[in-house]
Amino acid sequence: MNISKIKNQVEGLLYPSACIVCGEETKGELVCTYCTDKVLLIKEPKCMKCGKHIDDEYKEYCPDCLTASHLYRKGIGAFEYNEYLKETLYDLKYHGTKYVGRLMGKEIAKKYRHDILEWEADCIVPVPLHHKKERKRGYNQATIIAEAIGNELHIPVRDDILLRSVNTVPQKELSKEERIKNLENAFIIRENVVKLEKIIIVDDIYTTGATIDRCAKVLLESGCKEVYYIAVCIGVGV
Repeated sequence: MNISKIKNQVEGLLYPSACIVCGEETKGELVCTYCTDKVLLIKEPKCMKCGKHIDDEYKEYCPDCLTASHLYRKGIGAFEYNEYLKETLYDLKYHGTKYVGRLMGKEIAKKYRHDILEWEADCIVPVPLHHKKERKRGYNQATIIAEAIGNELHIPVRDDILLRSVNTVPQKELSKEERIKNLENAFIIRENVVKLEKIIIVDDIYTTGATIDRCAKVLLESGCKEVYYIAVCIGVGV
């Protein structure tokens, strides 16, 4: 059996041909023909900072990025956050559908290949879970997504750089101000980490940017020069 055939068989196991929304069989696509209008890439025009869709084509930044001082340099929110992807990502987190994270990471790498490679990042760092939460869940969904992107684009993935030192309350339950306070001192840099110049942070959902900013803060303080982010979904009009 040749290497190519082995690779195809392995990919068949890692990336089942099932729609991430309804579970129907597909021909290697992210969604089936009936669900194509339920999983939508963020359309132009986009905010030049966070990548969120903006209604006015003559504006360069969304209202949030005009007023907030985000610490990351630039980001990609790949898909619109809607009721379908809300359920899909919930299943990824809590029902063990890890193949969804792999498929979405692979799709992001394919659709945004040029933009991501243009950043010339040294590595990809998934947003960490607290060790108690990861032990209970058995995996970190951000790591699964990050590894799929890294494998496609040949960018190293480092899950040994950031540590979540505080078992925080879920961000979805909090207001914007509470999200920021909730994440104070939540992340730390592990000891003996080689300093890297450009890092991409990966998470499943971008809402206010509080989580990405907190991760960026400790990375920049450790000597990193530029921080970027990739999220599977980004809220529209948040």
